[in-house]
Amino acid sequence: MLMNAVGARSPGLSRVQTVVQTVHRSFVVTVEHGLHARPCALLVKTLHPFRLAVEVEVNGEKASGNSILGLMALGAGYGSKMSVTIVGTDAPQAMAAVEHLFKTHFEEAYTGRAQPSTDNNHASRSGHFRTAHSILSVLFGSLCIAGLLTCGESRAGTIRYVSPGGNDSNAGTSWVLAKQSIQAAVDNAAVGDTVLVTNGVYLLSNPIKISNAIQLSSVNGSGATVLDGQKIRRCVTIDGVAATVSGFTIRNGRAVVGGGVYCNEGTLQSCLVVNNLAVGDDFNDGQGGGIYLAYGVVSNCVILSNAAESTNAYQGAWGGGAYCYGGVIQGCVVSNNLCRADNVFGAGVALSGGELRNSRVTGNLGMAVSGAAGGGIYATIMQLSVPSLVDSCVVSDNTVTATDSWSYTTASAQGGGLSIGNSTTIRNSLIVRNSAKAVAGFTSGGGVWTSGSTIESCTVVDNNSTTQNGNPGRGGGVTWGYNDQCYNNIIRFNSADNGPDNSEVNPFSYPMFVNSDIGPSVPVTNMLNCTSADPLFVNASEGNYQLQPGSPCLNFGTNLAWMAGALDLAGTARLSAGLVDLGCYEQIVGGNPPTLVALSRASTGKYEFLLNGTPGRDYTIEYSLTLTNWISLLVTNAPGGQMRIIDTNATNDLRFYRVLN
Repeated sequence: MLMNAVGARSPGLSRVQTVVQTVHRSFVVTVEHGLHARPCALLVKTLHPFRLAVEVEVNGEKASGNSILGLMALGAGYGSKMSVTIVGTDAPQAMAAVEHLFKTHFEEAYTGRAQPSTDNNHASRSGHFRTAHSILSVLFGSLCIAGLLTCGESRAGTIRYVSPGGNDSNAGTSWVLAKQSIQAAVDNAAVGDTVLVTNGVYLLSNPIKISNAIQLSSVNGSGATVLDGQKIRRCVTIDGVAATVSGFTIRNGRAVVGGGVYCNEGTLQSCLVVNNLAVGDDFNDGQGGGIYLAYGVVSNCVILSNAAESTNAYQGAWGGGAYCYGGVIQGCVVSNNLCRADNVFGAGVALSGGELRNSRVTGNLGMAVSGAAGGGIYATIMQLSVPSLVDSCVVSDNTVTATDSWSYTTASAQGGGLSIGNSTTIRNSLIVRNSAKAVAGFTSGGGVWTSGSTIESCTVVDNNSTTQNGNPGRGGGVTWGYNDQCYNNIIRFNSADNGPDNSEVNPFSYPMFVNSDIGPSVPVTNMLNCTSADPLFVNASEGNYQLQPGSPCLNFGTNLAWMAGALDLAGTARLSAGLVDLGCYEQIVGGNPPTLVALSRASTGKYEFLLNGTPGRDYTIEYSLTLTNWISLLVTNAPGGQMRIIDTNATNDLRFYRVLN
């Protein structure tokens, strides 16, 4: 059911009668290479100004017209028939805009683009690298892993073989005739071919450059096959082709843009991207310590301990883990990355018109002398006016710090978890235990700093904002700016220098708060049907932020168009009880989904954690070293709502766990 922005629980508000219309059209795709990332991004941009439900269908497969990733997954090639259904009050106007795209063959997607050079010495400083905000371990979690996605053409191609014991004079057509270097096999591969690489550490004398739509894959995954840039050069470059790279450890790369990987329109999947560096110089910012992604897809990867920094005191750094321009990052872990320069943007991920979905961004650090924005994520709009989206993510334990100690400094640290602007949307996400800190100067938005954006169906808890010697930190949970929108959120138990502080509102802005539990810190005049009651989390001290029976946040939200068929952070149907619950979790009748929380490492080196489940139900605990191959650890019948589990065989520094029921 479509509902207005206020919803059924807002008595006393005057309502304007509107007519919801449904418009359906069929089109034939006439874009030369089909609806790949750029035209999909343009379609999303075109529909963004309208509040609509949009469904796109190709060959019986359906996707939302508001998702770049969903549209790309339809695989609409040249000549494909596409059906578009739009439901909303502005449906005719929106459909007219879509018709214009098809009539002009999506020409805007191919004009006025600015891309950084893949040459380390001539990285572009075009407009999308600068925005208005100029001043700006152990990994763990029950991560929802999406299916692998590839974007290349599908045809039966030749397999080229690579082995450390091979020879580049060989044909590369079998293991017996394998080539020794990956580049030699890539150079011989035609569109649709696969380059298959067996176990080994491949020390690279030059970046692997892929200029055809091929598949480059390892035999046994990232744990067995390593691409090493030797701290001198980038490891992989995919430049403007629908190639796929899958199943490698990519380490010790170095470049100005994309220290480990530069991926323009390609796909990177099931890789461990670790210890790479994007370092700026006198003319360029360092961008994408692990990965620079433009219009492509990064899927099911671990992006760990990379850095983006600058050697020039006045240059900036963007995306310590990854920089994403118009692309999609999904099903990934982004952890322990660093962004360090005079101004930094997104220590974990920097999004410019990109999407981050079903991912965990944790333990990243942004350090700047003048301005630090986004300890976990920095998100803004791209040149084609496509806004960024963060959907169904856990953003935890990230820190953004301004280090200038001068007494009169204007240095600032904003958005310990996320710093977002220009129509960015955060949805279905848990934002927890992030910090904004400064030696002097100003801090704001321990969890989120936002301007002109939307936060909906999120839980923002236990974040803080603090300044050591400067102005008191503000907005422990969220600092709100111009025309922000707040729907169905729980923003509680955050703190700042002045004590409990869930929200700070810029006095010259006009944010709107609808059906949310946000505490007493926001002026009442900005609220519509909000509460400050205790949300009654199941066990906040142990990291379980699901809702107890009897929580005032149950069935308290306002239903939005995107919720039809949508899932919450734990994979539960968003509208299972009619009206949506507040926060990132829906409550299930008969018990909430199981979760794994409170990871610790005992003195013996073993991992310990808690299983939250429904008493009497059977659960399977699995672990993985790569996020692709999962091994059963134990099957247990939960004797109570919570039980402690110890992995007595754990010896790895990097290990992932999940629970199935």
